[in-house]
Amino acid sequence: MHRSALKPQTLASGSFKAEDSPSGLFDKSSLTDHRIRYRVRSPLYQAARSLADTIRSEPSSAVQIDRFCDDRSLRYRDFLRAFKRLSGTTPVRFLQSHRIDQAKRLLARSDITIANICHELGYESVGTFTRTFTDLVGLTPSSFRCLVSQVKNWDMGWFLNELQGVIPRTGSIREIPGFLSITHARGEITFIGLFGSAIPVNELIAGAVIVGQGRFNLNVGVQAKSLFVLAASFEADATPFDTLFPDSGRIRVASTALSPQNIKTLAPIVLHLRPMSCLDPPIVYALPSLLSKRHSGSKLLL
Repeated sequence: MHRSALKPQTLASGSFKAEDSPSGLFDKSSLTDHRIRYRVRSPLYQAARSLADTIRSEPSSAVQIDRFCDDRSLRYRDFLRAFKRLSGTTPVRFLQSHRIDQAKRLLARSDITIANICHELGYESVGTFTRTFTDLVGLTPSSFRCLVSQVKNWDMGWFLNELQGVIPRTGSIREIPGFLSITHARGEITFIGLFGSAIPVNELIAGAVIVGQGRFNLNVGVQAKSLFVLAASFEADATPFDTLFPDSGRIRVASTALSPQNIKTLAPIVLHLRPMSCLDPPIVYALPSLLSKRHSGSKLLL
C-alpha cells in the first residue's frame, strides 16, 4: 500500500491567511508554544544549555544539580524553574530521556543484554531501568527489541493507515480544532499527540496524523488537569523505522499546553513547527508500539 492511501486533513499548499483556518485560529486567543523564552545571554539560559550539553554528551554520568548551581552562583529553585520552562521538563527527566534514547539504540544495534545496557547507562537496578524505559517508550526493553526487527519491513502507507485506526479516542468527547503551520512545506509527515506531560510518555490520550500543513482535530474528554499537545514532523521520505529513532537534526517539533479551561472553551490550537534545539529532550516514545499493542499475539510482518 502506498502513502497516497492515507486521507489526511490538509489544506492546499502555498501561503495561508487567518480566514483559511477554522474558528480564526490566528487570533490572540489561539494556543501556541507554551515554553518560556529567556534571553540567550542570561545566566539561567546559559546554565540550562550547559547542563543540556553535558547530559547529551555523557548521559551515563550522574548529574548533581545542587553542585552545578553552586559552581555558577545560581539559586537551585530558580535554575530548576528556568530549565523546565526552557526544555518542558526537569533535569532528571531530561537525563532519563537521553539515557533511554541511548538504550533504544543499543537494543536495536547490538546483542548486549538488557542488564548490561542498564548498568552501562548508569542505572543500578534493572527494575528501575525497565520501569523508566516502559514509561517513556511505551514498551518494555525486550518488547522494543522484538519490535525493531518487525518495523524494518513495514511500508509507510500501511503504517499511517493503521495508525488512524489505533489512535485513542477518549470518552465525553470534545473536539478541539487545530492548525499545523509549516514553513516551506514539502509533504512532511507530522504526528500530533496529546499527552499528560510536556514530553511524550507511555499513554497517548488522543492524536492525529497530517501530511503537509493543514487542519486537524483532537478528541478530548473532560479533564481536571493540564494536557500537552506535542508534534513531530518527519521528512516526506521517512520510513516507520525512522519514527523509532527520530533524528534531531532532521525533524521539526512543536508543542503547546491545554488547560482544563482551554478544553472547556474549545480554544483553537496553532502549532508552528521549528527545528529541535539542544534544550529539547530526545523523542523516545515509540509510535509503532501502538500497533504492537493492537496486534499482540499476531504477526505484524508484511
